[in-house]
This record gives sequence, C-alpha cells and structure tokens, in this order.
Amino acid sequence: MSTGQRSHTFHATDDDDGKIIVSNYPPDKLIGLTKYWIPAIDHWTPLLADKRSTLRVAAVLEDRLYHGFDVECELMLMTPDNWQDVLDYGKPDILLMESIWQTTTGHWHLGQYPKAPQETQELLEIVRAAKKNGIPTVFWMTKGHAYHEHYRRFAAAFDTVFCADPREVELLRCAGIEADLLMPCTQPALFNPFRYYDDYHALSIDFLFDGWADIDRLPGIVERLDDIHRMGLSIIESHYRLFQRKAALLGKYNDSLLGCVNQNGKIIALKYSKCMITLDESLSSRVTRQWDALDALASRLPIIHWGTFSDDDMRKHLVIENSDERQFLETCKQIHTDDTYRQATAHLGWRAVYQQHTYAHRLQTICKSVGINHSWNEYPKISLVCPTYRASYIDNLIDTFHRQDYPEKELVIVYNGSRDKAMNLKTAFGDEKIKFCVVPQDLFAGACLNVGYMNATGEYCFRIDDDDLYGDHYVSDMMLYLRAIDCNIFGKPPSGLRFKDEAHAYVRDNPYINCILTRENIRSRKVWIGGNTIASKRDTHLLHPYNDYCYGAADTDYQLNAEESRFLMMDNLNVVAERRENLATHTWKIDAERIKSNTKVPMSDLFI
Repeated sequence: MSTGQRSHTFHATDDDDGKIIVSNYPPDKLIGLTKYWIPAIDHWTPLLADKRSTLRVAAVLEDRLYHGFDVECELMLMTPDNWQDVLDYGKPDILLMESIWQTTTGHWHLGQYPKAPQETQELLEIVRAAKKNGIPTVFWMTKGHAYHEHYRRFAAAFDTVFCADPREVELLRCAGIEADLLMPCTQPALFNPFRYYDDYHALSIDFLFDGWADIDRLPGIVERLDDIHRMGLSIIESHYRLFQRKAALLGKYNDSLLGCVNQNGKIIALKYSKCMITLDESLSSRVTRQWDALDALASRLPIIHWGTFSDDDMRKHLVIENSDERQFLETCKQIHTDDTYRQATAHLGWRAVYQQHTYAHRLQTICKSVGINHSWNEYPKISLVCPTYRASYIDNLIDTFHRQDYPEKELVIVYNGSRDKAMNLKTAFGDEKIKFCVVPQDLFAGACLNVGYMNATGEYCFRIDDDDLYGDHYVSDMMLYLRAIDCNIFGKPPSGLRFKDEAHAYVRDNPYINCILTRENIRSRKVWIGGNTIASKRDTHLLHPYNDYCYGAADTDYQLNAEESRFLMMDNLNVVAERRENLATHTWKIDAERIKSNTKVPMSDLFI
C-alpha cells in the first residue's frame, strides 16, 4: 500500500532544556497506526507534454514547491552529495531556496534553524558558491510571520528575498533585509477539476472539510459543522497524521471521516467534491490556509468560509465570506440545491486563480526580479475559424470575435455563400486580424473548416458557428484549462440551447463536464464534444483534417475518426446554441418540444 510518504517520518519534542529532540519512527509502524484514506482511483499524474519553460533552476525545496515547480522548469534538486556538481556543471539560471523544515529529498532537517550550525553553514556555502559562479540567489519565505526568527538570519544571505506573508515582508524590512511579497500559488497540472471518464462517478463528496486535527484539538468546531453534517460532510486531514484511535472520539462524525491524506489523496478528494468548508478557527497558519484555498479553487470548488478576512488576505474576493451562522448556512443550502449557481461560483474562483496565482506566474515574477528571461508563453496565439454561407450572420461573427477577452487572436471566416455578395464582404472588414476566404458554394462545413485551418496562423484553432452565442471569456477560459492538461483536441459538452423569441436558455443534462476522454470513449457514442465548440492544435488538424465530403455532421465524423488518444471535455458555460423554427437550416433536425423534454431551464446565467 503506497501512501506517498518519505522513507522517514520525524517527531519533534522539546526536552527540559528546550533542546529539540528528533526521533525516527519506522514508517511501517506509523502507517499501521495512522488513519489514512487511500481512494480507489488511479494516482493522478500531470498530463503535460513538456516543461512549461526552458529555465534551469538549482533548488532546495520542501515537497509542495518541488511538485509545483517540477512541471514549470528543469528543476535540479540539491543534496549534500551533489550540490557542487549541480552548480558547476548543471548550468542553472538561478538558485532557489525555500524556507525549509526538511527538504523533499530528506536532507538538511531544520537546516536553516539558528541552532543548527553545521547544516546552516553547508546551506550558506551553497549560496556563496552560487554567487561566485554568477548565479542569482533567491530565498522564498513560504511560511507565515510566526517563523520570522527561525529564518531571518538565513534570509539575509540572498540576493533576492520573497515572502508569502505580507507581515513577514514588513518584519524583514525592519530587520534591514530588503524583501518583496510573493503570494502563495497552486499548480494547475496537479490541482484541476478534470476526471477520467471511466472513473467519473467513482466518488461523490458534497461538503469537504480539511481539518480533522482542528476538530480533535479546538473546542466548538464540531458544533459549527453540525448542520453541514446533515447535508453530507466528509472530513480529511492533509497536514497532520492522526492515529486510528482518534477516530473513535469523533462520535457521530465518525461516519463522515475519510482520514489523513497525502498529496494524491488530497487531489482526488478535491476533484470529487462539490464544495469546501473552511472556518476562522484552525491549527494551521493563515498562509498555510491560503495555499490550501488556492488548491481547492484551482480544482473548481467553491469555498464557503465561516468568518471574514482582513483586506490583505488574498482569499478575500476568492472565497465566500459569511459573518455569522445564519449567512453561512444559507450559503451552504444555496450551493447544495442550485448546481448551476455552485458551478458559476466555483468557476469565478477557478478563473481568478488560473489567471494570477499559479507557479508559472510566480516563476515569471522571480525571473523578472533577477533579470532573467522566462520563456513561458502565457498567451499562445489562437484562431477562431467559422464556415458560413449566410452574409447576414457575419456581423454576429465579428462581434463575437471582438468581445473575446483573449489578447492574441485572429478570426478566419470561410464563406461559401452567394458569389455576388462575396467581394463586397471581403472589402468591408479593414481589420488585419480578420481574414476572409471565399470558396465555392458546393463545399460544405468540413471542407470549409479545412480551408480555414490552412489560412489560420494561431497555434490553436477554435471552430465557432455564425449563429451561436459565445461569452466574452469563451476562448480565454478554454486556454486556461490547457494550463492544466496538454491536449490536441478539446471542446465543451453539447448543452446550452436557446429558442427564438425565448429569453432563457435550456441546459441538456450532461453528467460529464471537465472530463478526460479516450478515443474509445468517443467511439462508444455515449459522450461527445459539441460540434460548435471543437478546438484543436492547428498542427494536429493539418495532419488529420475534416472529411471534405461529409454532407452533414462533419464534427461527428471528425471526432469518430480522430487518432488522438486523449480528448478534453471542458465546462458547459459561455456558449449557447441558437435553435431556429426552420429545422432544414440545422444539421441536428430534432423539433423543439422533443429537445425541451430532455432539458431544464438553468437557475443562473450560463454566461460568466
């Protein structure tokens, strides 16, 4: 049984003289005593084809930062045995050290503590050697200001110092050490909402509370969770290890306890939860809870917090604050009963985190601070490609294009309508970001799309329809998802529909949003990507184009014949398909009443 723990676990206590005593317990005995939750779902592995940048980083890190930066750059972890070779021959662009308790490699335990002179001197020797080699040295204080005295002297040795806690920035500056704020972050490749199709319904958690140790140690926590327990509460502990015997002390909450989790257990718990609960009272520091909140938000979970945040807390405006019990319970009930509202709330938090608070953003800030080029391309160019034979819909197309808030974009219109109107349309645009291609009228959607992709210059191409409604964040959100998983073909489920002269939209019941599909899943015809949302890497499409001669349902043919091993089904927001009375103008010729019988009117807006 794998728990993902290191080969040694340390237990620290103080003796009568105040000295720290460290004991090594055999790991098999600890595992046997500890109440672990091991989900019966495959271990989550990042699905990125390449490192996000070419940066080479020599590093001394704890587990969290190691896993976070590992997909961002060429990370060279240093140990007492290899650090000289790493600095001399590894050609690092930067030396990055974290405020460590123990490194992810299991070395230098308490090595930056003032009373650990031997370990501290070796770590400082690494810093001196890096400076001698002309390598910029960076220290990131990732813990809260309560650890100020623990790391203050050590931080002074570095060229550049960052702190996750704004209060620690002030303390270091008062001590004569120049420091800047570098807030907590998350890794989308680890923390994201995607589940595999075959395991999609393997687990369901309504309300997740990461705080078994809080319940055990802090009075009053149990009472605050009582109403949530009746709505469906699951409890984990991701920071501490609690023995099996502690579970018996939970009383009626014992049936809600999953147990202690390692990183993979936490990832799975977040993926399969609908909401996270947090409270003001906690054994964990404010900074630790900020790291945790970002992981949950990145997993597209709304967080309902009982309490309020100070203005300098990054969780403010990301997490739902509730000042009292009544407001807290009302928010929980709304999230519990209105799934469209729950998704919308989760989506706004997810978007903000992916836009501003990822490891890629933090590495970008570090590189800018020390004057090093960071090769991460934050906004690869995209092309919107639309085949149309209806001149009257082109204004709608152009409006859709201009409303997209993604910065690097172009529009490719492939027109197979009346030749009389074609030349007038072609000269009417006057925008270098809009391309207008005219093809014969006997070419249908597949052939038109192939022409559009040939003329596109974006790294990614998005097929859009001329008469459908696309929200302002349609493209940017889909590109954010690609920061979590590398995929050649992706899109959204066929969901939102609006009928002429009706103000509201209907949502088809699709249980597979944010889902990883295989070729076999697609070919089973049980699940598919909506044709008006199919997107792909341009190079992939050029190798495997649409069928030129497919009269109808070119998107279905394209998916069934695609040779890709992985497809991404994203959320069902920010797109609504228009349905007209004349069924002859639709490829999907199903009447309105039949469609409505299998849909529901959403309780909240689909455009977010």
